[in-house]
Amino acid sequence: MILSFRAFWWIALASNVAAGAQGVAVAWYLGDENLPASVLVAFQLSSVVSGLFGIATGSAMARRLGPMRTVSIALLLEASLCVAVAFIALAPHGAFDAAQAYATALTAGAGISFAAGVGGPSWVAIVSRWPGSTDEKTQLLRDNAQFQLGRFVGPLIGGWVLVITVFSVQWLAAVNALSFVMVAWIFWSSRLKGEAAPATSGRSSGRSPLAVGKIMRDPAVWAFVTVAMTADTIRTFLPRLIRLAGEPEWVFVGTLALLALSAAAGGALSGRFLPSDRVVAAYALLGITLSIATWSAAVVVPGPTMWMLGGAFMGISVALVTVALTKILMDAQPAASRARGAALAMGARTVGSAAGGVIAGATLALFGGLTFVPFAVLPVLAALALRARKSAHVDGDGDRVALDVEA
Repeated sequence: MILSFRAFWWIALASNVAAGAQGVAVAWYLGDENLPASVLVAFQLSSVVSGLFGIATGSAMARRLGPMRTVSIALLLEASLCVAVAFIALAPHGAFDAAQAYATALTAGAGISFAAGVGGPSWVAIVSRWPGSTDEKTQLLRDNAQFQLGRFVGPLIGGWVLVITVFSVQWLAAVNALSFVMVAWIFWSSRLKGEAAPATSGRSSGRSPLAVGKIMRDPAVWAFVTVAMTADTIRTFLPRLIRLAGEPEWVFVGTLALLALSAAAGGALSGRFLPSDRVVAAYALLGITLSIATWSAAVVVPGPTMWMLGGAFMGISVALVTVALTKILMDAQPAASRARGAALAMGARTVGSAAGGVIAGATLALFGGLTFVPFAVLPVLAALALRARKSAHVDGDGDRVALDVEA
C-alpha cells in the first residue's frame, strides 16, 4: 500500500518537531559566551565539509539503491548519531567545557550533516513527485511548511525542556533518534521504494560540459551560495548574538519559533498564487536583507521585539527563496535526474555556509553583534542578478539548452 502524502506529512512533521527540539538545546549550549567563538566556526565548517561529502555519497547511493532505500539508510545513521550526541553532551553541571563543546559541535555538525546530505537530494526528489501529486512547486511548499512548522513547535518544546532539566540534550536526542527510526521504517517498508528508482541508463542521465558550465553560471546557484553565507550563517550565530545582547534563552527560543511559524505560514499560503520562481527568489532575498538589518539593530536596542521581528522576516524569506531556487535548479536537470538538481542546490548552500562561517568567526571578536551588518548587502546583489540576467537551463533530453527569460 502506497502511503498518502497527507499521512507522510504528519509523520515527517513529528520527526521535525523532535529534531527542532534537540537542535535548540544543542545550539544554546554551544552558544555560551564563555566558550570560544571557534566552537561555532567548527560546528559550521564541519557541517559544510561533511555535508558536501554526504551529498556526493547520497547521489551515488541513490543511483545504486534508489531514493527510498538511500533515505532510509540516512535516517538510521542520523538516529545513531543522535544517540552519540546524547552521550557526548552529558553536562550535569549545566554547561559545556571547551573539549566537550568541540566534540559535541563536530558530532552534531559533521556527523548529522553528513547523514542529512546523504538523504537530502533523494528526499526532495521523492517529495516533489509523490504519487498522486500534480504540482511539484506545491509539493515542495507543503514539505517546506511541515519542516518549518516542526521547527516552530520543536524549539518551544526544546526551550521548555531546557528550563526544567540540565539533561535536556539527552532526553531530546533520545526522542529524536526514535523519530528517525520510525520514519526510516516507513520508507523502507513502503512500496514507494520501488516507485522512485532512478534511471540507470540512457542519454537522459548524461550531461555535456557546455550544459554544466551554463548551469554553474546560473544566478540561482550563486543566490543559494548567498543565502547560506548570510541567512544560514547568522542563524548559526544567533544564540551567541542574543547572549551578547544580554537576553535570556526564552528570547532565543521565541525568535526561532516565530521564524519557523512565519516560514510555515508563508509556504502554506503562497502556494496558490506564487509568481515566477525567479521573481519570488528575488523578493525573498530582499527579505533576508531586511531580517539581517533588524537583527543587527537588535544588538543595540534592548528587548525581545527586534529579535522576534527579524525572525518573522527571516522565516518567510528563507522558506520562499529555498523552494524557488530549488525548483529552478531541479527544472534545469533531465527528467530522470532531478535529484541532481536538489544535490546542486544543497552543494551550493553548503559551500556558502563554509565561507560565511569563516568570515563571521574571524570578525566576531572584532565587531561583536554588528558583525553581520555588511552581510546585508549580499542578498541585494543576488536579487539584482536574478532579475537582470538570463539563465541557462537544460531541457528534458539533457542536451538542448533553452534560455529562461521569465524574470
